[in-house]
Amino acid sequence: MKTHLKLLFFLVFSSAVSFAQTKKIKIYDNTFIIKSIKIGNEWNTTDDVRNLYIKGNETEKLVLRYFAYKDEGGDSDNLFWYKEKLKVKGNSIIITTHHFQKTGLDPIAEWERRTFVVSENGEVELTEHLFKKVGSNEWKSDNEWFNR
Repeated sequence: MKTHLKLLFFLVFSSAVSFAQTKKIKIYDNTFIIKSIKIGNEWNTTDDVRNLYIKGNETEKLVLRYFAYKDEGGDSDNLFWYKEKLKVKGNSIIITTHHFQKTGLDPIAEWERRTFVVSENGEVELTEHLFKKVGSNEWKSDNEWFNR
């Protein structure tokens, strides 16, 4: 009986995990699928990647990639990482990135936002790329603090 319970728990848990790793989005008549994977990086840690595919007739075409978590490593003075979230609003896909750093001393944007518009035939086009400094409420189209 104990073995049966363990097997049942394993089957339920493994199905829930695999189910949680794929998400479908519908824009117009187009179906997009988000698949989650983990990949190793040069810092000997793991990045949590989301691949967005458009589903066709028995095919899936990679449209874009974003990171739920990405380790950017660092140097002797600072460590960097970021987290991204995807949101669908009408026919737009918005990916918002929150950049983190250990010390806060390097001139990087705290927030980044990319907006992609999906056409009726499923084409995905970047239409806006904005940045926001630490402590600012203003989104800017240029990343001026990187260009010092």
